[in-house]
Formats: sequence, structure tokens, C-alpha cells
Amino acid sequence: MSSPHPPHARHGDLTVHLVHAGNPFSSDPDGIVSVQRNFVAGAPSDVRFVYWGVDRPGAVAAREGDGTLVYRRVTSSPVQRPRVPLAVRYSARMALAPPHLGPGEVLRFDRVEPALAMLHVPGPKVLFLHHGPLRDLLGPSSDSRWRWVRPGYRAALRRVVRGVNQVYVLGDDLRRELLAASDVPSERVALFRVPVDTELFRPLPEPERQAVRDELARREGVPATARMVVFAGRLERIKRPRLMIEAVGALSTSADADVHVVVAGTGSLRSSMEVDAARLAPGRVHLLGSVSQANVARLLGAADALLLTSASEASPNVVLEALAAGCPVVVTGDAEGAARLVRPGVNGAVCEPEPGRIADALRDVLSWPRPSDACRTAGVESAPGPVNEPLYARFRELAAREASIDGHRFEPWLLPVGEAVS
Repeated sequence: MSSPHPPHARHGDLTVHLVHAGNPFSSDPDGIVSVQRNFVAGAPSDVRFVYWGVDRPGAVAAREGDGTLVYRRVTSSPVQRPRVPLAVRYSARMALAPPHLGPGEVLRFDRVEPALAMLHVPGPKVLFLHHGPLRDLLGPSSDSRWRWVRPGYRAALRRVVRGVNQVYVLGDDLRRELLAASDVPSERVALFRVPVDTELFRPLPEPERQAVRDELARREGVPATARMVVFAGRLERIKRPRLMIEAVGALSTSADADVHVVVAGTGSLRSSMEVDAARLAPGRVHLLGSVSQANVARLLGAADALLLTSASEASPNVVLEALAAGCPVVVTGDAEGAARLVRPGVNGAVCEPEPGRIADALRDVLSWPRPSDACRTAGVESAPGPVNEPLYARFRELAAREASIDGHRFEPWLLPVGEAVS
């Protein structure tokens, strides 16, 4: 059995164990996995990573990687959201067979469930929370299963915040909630920013942009001369995809006839969207299904605008990715995390979540030249290196000392390392 420690590790190197029910080699990663991949991509050369993940169909599990990232299988799942929550099954397996940390090693969690299951594991621990205020996660419009057991989530979150060395959140609202609920020192909960692969997400030269349009014309019937709007995300209630279709339907004048929306993503609302699109905006909404990250980048590089109609967002990857691709964005104002990323009149528009208002915002943004230098500049500010640099420094600090949390002293385990449970 092989060790989960990256090969060729040198004394003094930092090793980060990424504990998450995802797969870094999936062609269509979720938002959290994209953040993690950019955390790996921007790291200095002396940082190594072990990803304790989930095998997914079509994902290349390069188990030994290139010495920077080692993948370890914990379980497998044919779908991202099975009937039995994947996070629960995954967390149980990790609790039964956790990694043993040596000197210079840190555990990183991006969800509460595995962090709660592994609080007993000695060693420094860091939790990243990717949602906004608790009302966004636990409110009636959320598609999180935690909304049915709100007190349970609050209790689990309080225990985890008290039990890990560091918590990172995307907004001040959640930070204040956690500090008030857990009574930990203020420095225990800090802010972080979402990094974006600014090499993958970039403006396309005109010939390449036209080639993407021609391909969409051949395969999906999107006119090559159309003004193309992209909607990218899960087709679930929290994303409000029906609102997107209603907005396209509100673009009803003859001058709007060439506006088409390309939808990248899948989910439980796919079938109802097909019915709504045929009734409200016939021939102008094109559902592509699941799209790889590389192809999302090509779509954004070729699009005239991105539309995001979510009811809530903490800091949506796709908005930053669109900006990095030079593509202006239209977002609804109640998705506060998305609205904070937009400079109205410069790199996009923020509007009320009402079809007519969204249509008006799209008309305005679609009149702008593409690609937009102002959008690209905003996107480049989220490049992985600069965004993640303070995080690497904090991880090094934690790895360099024996952490003490709430009076409990952690000692590194120097036992032989076993294989993860399959």
C-alpha cells in the first residue's frame, strides 16, 4: 500500500490534505472543487497536496500525480447528489480511516460534515465555508438538505468552529454570525477570496471566438450572428433558472429577436425548463446539459454577456470567470455576493429579480463592445497566486507549530500511514 504523502517531499515542506467529497480530475467540477484546484495551482513549489476524494465517472484518478498532488479514493458515486447525501457517507469513511498527520501537515475541509467527523484527528485543521449568511443555506429557497434540520447544522457548525484552528468565510455577515455563536477569538474567523484560473478563462481572439459560435450553430442551432448570453450553473431552485427564461421571453421586440441564451449545466429542473423555454422563448434557449470547465471557458470567451439569476450567492465562481474572459455580467441584486463583484456600468449590471428589469439590463450590457478590458482587469485581480498567498502563509504558520485549540494540545502522529477505505 502506498503512502498518502506526496512523493519527493523534502524536510520542511508543507503538505495540505484536502478532505472533500469531490474529484479534482473531474471535467465538470463543482464550485468548491474549482476553488481547491486553483488553491493547488497557485501554490509555491514546496507545497504538496493529498486529495481525499470521490471517484466519479470519467474522472482521471492520477493517483500519484506529478509529486504536487496525490489523489486517494475514499468512496465513489455515479452522481454528484445521490439520494443518501454523499457528504454523510464520505465523512463516515474518513472518520473510520483518517490520515495520520506528520510534521508540516495540515487538514483542509471545505464542508462542515467531514470536519465534524474528524475533529478527533490530531493535527492542525482549517475550514473553508463557501456559503453566505446562514439564511442563504438554511432558508426556504435553499436546495441544501440541511434546511430540514436547521438546529442540527447550527450545532454542528458551532462545534466545528470551536474545534478547528482557523475558519475562512466569504463575507462579513457569516463571520459575525460565527463569532457570535461560537465565542471564539476574532482572529479564528477570517475572510478569503475566490481564485480564478485566469489562463483558462481569458478573452478569445476573434477567429477563435467565431469558431466557437460556428460550432454552436452547427450543433445547437444558435445563430452564429446572435447576441449570445450564457447561463452556467446547476438547474436547481436556488439558481432560479425559470426567471432567466422569463427574462428572455420579456425580450420580445423585433430588436431583441437575435438574443439567444445558452445554458450550461444540469439538474432536477431540466425537464420543466424545456417546457418553459418552448412556451416563453421558443427557439432562443439552448440547453447544453453538463459542460466541462474547459468548454465553459470557451463559451464565456465567445459570449456577449453572462446572466446569473440566483436567489443567493456568496462569491460565485462563474461571475469571476466571466469577467476574466472579458465578458460582462448581469446579476440580480438579492444575490448579494454576486452583486458585490459587479461595478454597474463598468463590468456589468445589477437589477431587481423581475423579468422586465433583467431584460432591460441585458439590452444595455449587450450594447457594449466585446471583449471588455474593464471586465478582464477585474477578473485578473482574482488570479490564484495573489489571492491565495495569505492562505499559504497561514497554513505554514499552523504546520510549523503544535496547535493548541481550546486548551487541547495536538501532537502529530508519526505512525505508519495506511490506505483509505474503499
